[in-house]
Parts: sequence; structure tokens; C-alpha cells
Amino acid sequence: MLTAKRGIFGREAEALDLVGSVVLYHDSGYEFLTEKAKIDLKKSIAEGDQPIRGQGPFGNLQAEGFRLVDKGKKIYFTGKSKLTIYPGAGQRNP
Repeated sequence: MLTAKRGIFGREAEALDLVGSVVLYHDSGYEFLTEKAKIDLKKSIAEGDQPIRGQGPFGNLQAEGFRLVDKGKKIYFTGKSKLTIYPGAGQRNP
């Protein structure tokens, strides 16, 4: 799921340009924030070249950009990136 302050939908190109506090929510519990994102609805791809930061159950992430493919099943972070993993994240206690 995506939210943003503003968006422009290109009907013929089936593309959506989002600007201003773009938030990507992933069903695995992650939340990512950036300032711009472009979504190609034909190819099910979302990408951005602005700094992105996020947090979730396993830790925190910062990167210079992103590319989300296969309807969000894969997320690639581009440019300089930093991932902080919380010790014991994802482990279940009996």
C-alpha cells in the first residue's frame, strides 16, 4: 500500500507519480518513507531515486533509492545503503 500528499495519474501510460511524504507499507510489517515514487501499473513496478528510510520487525534501513518489483515481493535498495538489524529479531520465544 502507498500513500502520498500528491499524485498524478497518467491514464495512457498507466503510471502514477507520487510526491510528498510518500509512505510504502509492506505486509511483512515494514514501513518506508521517501519524497517521490513512480509506479508503473502495467509492469507492477514502483521506484524512486530520492533517499528512503524504513523500519520494521528486523531493523532499520536507509538508502539512496529503491525499486519494488513483482507486486512488492522483492524490494531492491539502491545507492549507498545502511541496514541495522536488531539482535534476536524474528526469533520466537517458546
